[in-house]
Formats: sequence, structure tokens, C-alpha cells
Amino acid sequence: MWKILMILCFGPMLLNAQNEFTSPLDSDPEAKRILELIKEQVHTAQDLSLDFEFSYSVPGQDAFSTKGHIKEKGSHLKVSSSDMEIYSNEQGQWTYTSSSNEVNIEDVTEDTSNAFFSPTQIVKFYESDQFVYAIEDIVKDGDEMIYKMIFKPLDEFMDYSLIKLDVRESASFTMEKVHILSKDGSSINLSLSNYQWNTGIADTDFYFDASRYPNVQVEDLRF
Repeated sequence: MWKILMILCFGPMLLNAQNEFTSPLDSDPEAKRILELIKEQVHTAQDLSLDFEFSYSVPGQDAFSTKGHIKEKGSHLKVSSSDMEIYSNEQGQWTYTSSSNEVNIEDVTEDTSNAFFSPTQIVKFYESDQFVYAIEDIVKDGDEMIYKMIFKPLDEFMDYSLIKLDVRESASFTMEKVHILSKDGSSINLSLSNYQWNTGIADTDFYFDASRYPNVQVEDLRF
């Protein structure tokens, strides 16, 4: 209880003074403790699957939204929704669009890895040492607690201006909501739910099988 009171009293002071900070070492130690637990859970899991809801908005344009399912196993990723599928493995990244029956194949780079914010990718924000972060608020939801964290970039040239992360504490800590605001005014909202750990996902789930998509058009953009 004292720990929660300290966060509520001093968390806002930390956020208001963040422009004086130059290192992740200046971040909220309680936020760091929680993020370390999440990092360990994500990195030590044999595999992970969960549901997501995703929206992307740009000022003056209609927002794009979708929902679906994420699978992760080591460095491999699969994202499935009604209009798109992403397969990422050691051979490259396949992005299939159902409306055009087309798949683009690219090398796995930092840009392609950042194309979708999976739990592993979100953890990389914390690991990057490019943000200062703190717990902004704590909300009680039944018998569980939700820690509302805020990340601000240390690099003034970074595209992101603000990242907010909601972490739910139940039997363990899980990332529940992510809000990413970019300097161009665009924003991303991601909700994560129904986590399932270590269910024995088959390796073949992470490879695009062209035989399942008759007459699919393949664009191989790898170098």
C-alpha cells in the first residue's frame, strides 16, 4: 500500500520533470520492476498467442481498424486478421492482403519488425534505452490493479512523441493496452487480451503456404 501511495504522490512529479532527464536510469524504479517481470516472461516463454484490436488514425483521414490473433515463438511471428496476414521467420517477412490476393516478401529489418507491435516488439521499447518512463496512475479493477505507464523519448529526433502502456496485475503482469502518438499527429491504439502461454505452437504456423491461396500474386522484394 505504501508503494502505491508513493507512486501516486511522486509519479506525476517525475513526469513533469522528465525534460531534465537524460537516461533510462532516471526512470521510475517501480515501473522498471514491473517491466523487468514482463520482459522475463516474454523472453522465457516457449510460445505465446493472444487476441488483439488495432486502430491507426491520421489527422484529416478516416481511421483504420482491425482485430485478430497474434502468435509468437522465439523470433517468429504470425499476425492474422480478416484482411491481412503477416508471417515473419528467418527467411523473411510475408505480408498477405486478402483484398488483392497478393503477398509481399521482404527482408526482416528494423522497419519491417516495427510494422506491427507484438508483445515482444513492445518490450523492445523498454530494452532500447531510448525512453524515460514512469507510472502515471494506478486503477483498481475488481481484485486486480492496472498500472498506467507513460514513456517519453530521450531522443528529440525520434518519430514518437509519447507512448502509454496499461499493465494489468492479476496472477502476473500482462500488457493490456498501448497508445502510441507520433509527432506527425498520427496515433496507434492496440488492445491485447486472452494471453495463452506455452501451448506448443507448431513451427509451420509461421510460414506462408502459397498453396492455400489459389492464384496468389507474389512480389518478392528481398535483396
